[in-house]
Amino acid sequence: MGRKVEIDVAVGLSRYTPASAITAAARAFADCGVVDGITMWDQLTFFHPRCLWTPEITPMAAVLPDFDSFVDPFATLAYAASAAPSLNLSLGTDAVRRSPGELAQSMLTLSAMTTGTVTVQLGGGEIKQCRPFGWKRSQGLKRLEDMLRAVRALLEAREPIRRSGHFDFGAWVGGPG
Repeated sequence: MGRKVEIDVAVGLSRYTPASAITAAARAFADCGVVDGITMWDQLTFFHPRCLWTPEITPMAAVLPDFDSFVDPFATLAYAASAAPSLNLSLGTDAVRRSPGELAQSMLTLSAMTTGTVTVQLGGGEIKQCRPFGWKRSQGLKRLEDMLRAVRALLEAREPIRRSGHFDFGAWVGGPG
């Protein structure tokens, strides 16, 4: 009842999109007065089979050479924040491909770049994001559990920490200070 409703716009960019497109879009969203933030997903591949990526079947194939060339969302959101620092930043990723320390570092860096909020949406990973790159999707839910516990501990820590879980991510040191 007392919660504020906010509007985020999903931004999906290909590596073929000029970098200026994200800064122009971020400025436009910030200036329009009705968009609170932007959301990006951490994608390595898409679900569209390559054999169907032809202009006859998929008209967008006439414009983009492939649909599996995504930009890094962490770097792209940081770049967007440089153009529109008041936007909220939201990122969807999985708990399989980054360690808790790396994720916490990236999210805290994004947080320092915006006067808005930063939100991370975590999942257990998808086969299309794991298998082609050597990650085991079957570990996804246990990695998600470890990630949630570890990131919370890192955000609350005032001293170096080391936590144990289902997987050994090495020494998890730090905390925001």
